[in-house]
Amino acid sequence: MSAQPLYEDGPDDPVEILHVLPARFHEQFLAEYEVAVDGARRPEQYRQLHDLLRLWRLRAVAYAEAGYETRLQDVRDAVRTGSMEGAALGPAPVTYRVEFGGGAGSVPRVTGGCS
Repeated sequence: MSAQPLYEDGPDDPVEILHVLPARFHEQFLAEYEVAVDGARRPEQYRQLHDLLRLWRLRAVAYAEAGYETRLQDVRDAVRTGSMEGAALGPAPVTYRVEFGGGAGSVPRVTGGCS
């Protein structure tokens, strides 16, 4: 019988989030994470840590997606001008699934397609 970990890394694991998250967002994530961890010492604020990790997992996937910056700028321009004309928002909504696993050093697997 071999020893097995008590848990597997979940998608909201901060280490896994950092693997997916582009480096320029690491400092912001870590600062917010530190505040949430400190707050989570109080039982009534534990859920806020969970919510923060979930939000950053979703952000990491979005920020890492090719074309994210262009689409973000298009939306900002549309809000500023009041027109969506010329915005490169893509042909259809896309759904992604991110699977984490394999422990330290593993690479998350991202699959997706049009919904």
